[in-house]
Amino acid sequence: MRDRRARFTITAAVLVAAAAPGLAAAQQPDSAAPSDTVIPLRPLVVSAFPLPLSLAAAPVAASFVDGIRATRARAGVGLGGVLERIPGVQVDNRHNDALDERIAVRGFGARSQFGVRGLAVVVDGVPATMPDGQTALSHLDPNAVRWLEAVRGPASTLVGNAGGGALIIATAPAKEGLSARVLGGADGFLRLEAEAARRVGGALVSGRLARRRTDGFRDHADADKTWASAHVEAPVGEGRLRVAVHGVDYDALNPGSLSDSLRLADPGAAFSRNVDQGTGEEARQAQVGARWTGPGAGAEWDAAAWLLGRDVDNPIPVAVVDLSRVASGARVRHRRVGGPVGWAVGVDLASQWDDRRNFTNEDGAAGDLTLDQNERVTQVAPLAQLALGFDRLSVTAAARWDAVRFSVDDRLVPSGGAPESGARTMSAFSPAIGALWRPGSGAAAFANLSTSFETPTTSELANQPDGSGGFNPDLAPQRTVGIEAGVRAREATYRWEVVAFHARVSEALIPFEAESGRTFFRNAGRARHAGLELAAGATVRDRVEVRAAWSWTRAEFRDFTLDGEDLRGNRLPGVTPHRVEAAASIAGAAGFAEVELRYRSRAAANDDNTAFWPAYVLVDVRAEGPAWRVGGTALRAQAGLLNLADADYVASIVPNAFGGRFFEPGPGRTWYAG
Repeated sequence: MRDRRARFTITAAVLVAAAAPGLAAAQQPDSAAPSDTVIPLRPLVVSAFPLPLSLAAAPVAASFVDGIRATRARAGVGLGGVLERIPGVQVDNRHNDALDERIAVRGFGARSQFGVRGLAVVVDGVPATMPDGQTALSHLDPNAVRWLEAVRGPASTLVGNAGGGALIIATAPAKEGLSARVLGGADGFLRLEAEAARRVGGALVSGRLARRRTDGFRDHADADKTWASAHVEAPVGEGRLRVAVHGVDYDALNPGSLSDSLRLADPGAAFSRNVDQGTGEEARQAQVGARWTGPGAGAEWDAAAWLLGRDVDNPIPVAVVDLSRVASGARVRHRRVGGPVGWAVGVDLASQWDDRRNFTNEDGAAGDLTLDQNERVTQVAPLAQLALGFDRLSVTAAARWDAVRFSVDDRLVPSGGAPESGARTMSAFSPAIGALWRPGSGAAAFANLSTSFETPTTSELANQPDGSGGFNPDLAPQRTVGIEAGVRAREATYRWEVVAFHARVSEALIPFEAESGRTFFRNAGRARHAGLELAAGATVRDRVEVRAAWSWTRAEFRDFTLDGEDLRGNRLPGVTPHRVEAAASIAGAAGFAEVELRYRSRAAANDDNTAFWPAYVLVDVRAEGPAWRVGGTALRAQAGLLNLADADYVASIVPNAFGGRFFEPGPGRTWYAG
């Protein structure tokens, strides 16, 4: 581990220096505006489509979250506070920065051991999902989210290589001003952040810097994370150019998962082998993306390009993984928006280069070299969409063809052996069709049939149970066909929706852990995801807001034999069948207060369904005081109390963990203030 205390002190000084001029003599009214100032809401447009459609015409289950409201008075430790209010979305906060949160939609993504799987994620107009389907969201500061769009259901037709859906996230400030924030709390938690935006000519330029560190409530769980980002939005030609840069530098220890007996004896303990082997992750990532939209050739153009670099030093119990990644991509859309007939055509191009080396783990230090290979992934995906709008009926159809080529160059050739190099190409045609009917009562009914295609990632392909190099030749892509139908209504003071879905999955990708502690993947024959999602919200007298969401997801094997045992009908591990999120808040000149309740039902922890993730209920409260002014600067106090009832619960599990070490405990009652 690096000297985190010294790094934190340096960053704190930079943050204070950046914020001090504005806090001492802020002259712009926007910079001192109270947080309950009315901000115009963005139009509800489903932008995940190649052809953006208004929510009133989109025949899919889509949700929108105002990030400014969703992150108000929160500590900024994860995306759960933003995402869990969306029905069908499950966020497992592992309280482990070496692994990040696990995000699943309708059960897709629950298998992820690190990062995000099963979802396609776009941040500020460019992909955060790599060509192999892996998403690392460590570069996204949760408190920076301005708005978020979530499309649930098979999403390959929309954005490619995803089975559960798509997340579209924006972080750029909407207005000029400067703000700074300081928070402290339990377990050595400390967070500093500063953000500034200024209009220069016709361009809006902004920057953000944030730092968070914690000792963790468990042993061997220290984490120190720094985010930096910048945005520029300006008119170029007849259109607009948006440029975003995101970077992160973090160092986090990994306490590992526990058996039920170890968890009950001491939920704050770390797994002893993780401590002995110095498990954790040290990483740096930077991504720059540019997007231009504007008229041309009688229609509209939407073009984007991006470049990413990532370096990871990752000691795990059985090895030390050294990964360097460079990725890039471009996309072009040509479309006609509006009118009774809309259309879009385009192509996505992306490449990914991984330099992967594995060493034996010698008490946390790299030992003998056991794997040394170059991995490359290239993706080509042409796509098209057609939308027809009538008086009360909207119909849309889309298709996408993905070709993803994986190649590996094995540089560690055993004596007298041959290099285990080679290539695999995985491709699929993904069509979708849907319709939406507006009967005239303010409600809309919709239904769709869609498909998805999800490849194994380079990490999943490279981790072979026999320890050999190259890629696993037996691991196949996962394919899904899904249907959904629903009814929704949205008015000024209330909103509600009811959605039912059913998805059939073939060659489902399932993780399992070997005795060594290493995670590998295999294909199940078939699986089924089905369920029901209900959500409602209302605003009373412009100050009181209530919301509730209930999700029922039944994810089970339909054709899977393991070691001679038929597992048909067993639940997929990690997918909680019932989830409830409910909250009530009040906001006004006197401040802001919210109480939030979350319930998770019992869930399977392994394929055999012999171990289970216990059910739990959590209650959180958070508040923000009224503004008081010092010159032109507004100051507010914030505080939160999490797990109010001090419940003993499991925050996350490791599906199919070896030795029954499924459980990652959650903290008891904790607090923060600032």
